[in-house]
Amino acid sequence: MRKIIFILASLLLTVSVFGQWSLTGNTGTDPSTNFIGTTDNQTLVFRVNNNHSGYIQTFSNASLGYMSFGYSSVTSLEVNNTAFGSYSLGSNTNVSSNSSFGSSALNSNTTGSYNVAVGNSALRSTTIGTDNVAVGSGAAVNNQTVSGLTIIGSGSNAVNLMNATAIGMSANATANNQVRIGNTNVTSIGGQVAWTSLSDGRIKKNIKPNVPGLEFINKLHPITYMMDLDAIEKITDVPKRDDIDPSMAIINKEAKEAKEKIVYTGFIAQEVEKAAQDVGFDFSGVDAPTNDKTLYGLRYAEFVVPLVKSVQEMSEQLQNQVEQNALLKNQVDDLTKLVNMSGQELRKFKISGAGAGSITISAGSLSAGMYYYSLYVDNVLIDIKRMIIT
Repeated sequence: MRKIIFILASLLLTVSVFGQWSLTGNTGTDPSTNFIGTTDNQTLVFRVNNNHSGYIQTFSNASLGYMSFGYSSVTSLEVNNTAFGSYSLGSNTNVSSNSSFGSSALNSNTTGSYNVAVGNSALRSTTIGTDNVAVGSGAAVNNQTVSGLTIIGSGSNAVNLMNATAIGMSANATANNQVRIGNTNVTSIGGQVAWTSLSDGRIKKNIKPNVPGLEFINKLHPITYMMDLDAIEKITDVPKRDDIDPSMAIINKEAKEAKEKIVYTGFIAQEVEKAAQDVGFDFSGVDAPTNDKTLYGLRYAEFVVPLVKSVQEMSEQLQNQVEQNALLKNQVDDLTKLVNMSGQELRKFKISGAGAGSITISAGSLSAGMYYYSLYVDNVLIDIKRMIIT
């Protein structure tokens, strides 16, 4: 009897063992029937060191990574969140439609939604911001509460701004509604065609032909200059990175030194601003800062408009001079009249050309006495001189 019971127990143990997944691997599995998971409508949770490390939920949340999304309790209002990486989206309390990929990506987010963070520590400090996109290691790492950022590039940033864009390694936006491309080491930005600005008459209103020309242009002072990149970083408060690769740090240093040797041609924005103000010109070519961390800028393409006005004014002046010269040259009625003391007109001398000249009157053809000769231009008396013949 004992033998039968022992055999039965052994069979049950064998069935139980072969019905489990081995900790050292399994063979002979059938993917159509074998799986790790649940057979009921319950969330699948993974743990490491008894801490939350994975979360797959029936209402569209998923995470994988040590203390990632789901480490805090998940409410029924939190849907469509995806997190991969240690601490990724790990502070959630009431968030939806966030996607975070990378260690500590969106780690501080508590109630923000519709954010995308890709890269180590991307959007790490964001707590309640929405509609932000950050791609790159440390991208927008210091942003906390605002929304609408598009930050692409390792170390690129825009701290607590609205609708700002920074593209490129260590690119830094400093004001709301601003776009920045590249960092301070960039020396060339371009493409196959020129930049196009919208200029459709259907979208313009309050149109006025009040652009000054020479009055404004003559106040400008063209200069050459070199850039002080340390001053740029100090004013704009560019975050210092402590995670940069040493070899990349050397490359950045060399690029910075090379750029500071380039001689540029242009204007000083503050001087252009004052010149415009002096003539009452609200000039859109000056991009004035909105805070103390933003630099002045110039939109050089906008200078074309007052320059065109200047050329038109010079053309008009030139045309007036041409017309005046033509008038003087073609005055066929210009005469010199010779009269005696009785007022009797004796002779007329027609002037055939413009400019300096002389007329010779033969004294032998006149009797002794006093005579007057007069200069007329367009039948208008210009001057009278006296002549005595003895």
